Amino acid sequence: LMAASITIGHPSFSAFKPYLRLANQTIDNTTGNDATTCVTTGLDKSMGSVNMTATTRRRQRTTFTSVQADTLEKEYLTDQYMPRSRRLLIARSLGLNESQVKTWFQNRRAKDKRNDKNAILFRHTNSNTSSPPGSSPEVSENNAALIQQLCSKTLNHIQLTIR
Repeated sequence: LMAASITIGHPSFSAFKPYLRLANQTIDNTTGNDATTCVTTGLDKSMGSVNMTATTRRRQRTTFTSVQADTLEKEYLTDQYMPRSRRLLIARSLGLNESQVKTWFQNRRAKDKRNDKNAILFRHTNSNTSSPPGSSPEVSENNAALIQQLCSKTLNHIQLTIR
């Protein structure tokens, strides 16, 4: 007799079997508190899919000391884009991970960008508070549209950053 291979559910499912994890297996990709737990609850034979519940615990937000924040701020004023070698050196001297320093710089650049947009918006709004003689209402409508567009872009950027 020949042995027959049995495929449960959809035939393409068998290709993914080596990648399935055992039930309640914890995957820890990083150090610290960042862990992802995957629980396999069973195989839906009629649909040929695996029902998984994934619970993700995020690493707690880093609170920088005043010395760390001051040092990072001084480095940022020198160069907004720090090379990896310098980032490693600074991280080691401050007792931080390289990724924490990298993230701090990314967040700081985002803060500058947000502040620049707000400054442009503020200047633009204040320069058009009193319309000069002979200006048309269309100019004010265009200004309102520009302000609305800038605000929506800033809000979209903030929402993407938060997620």
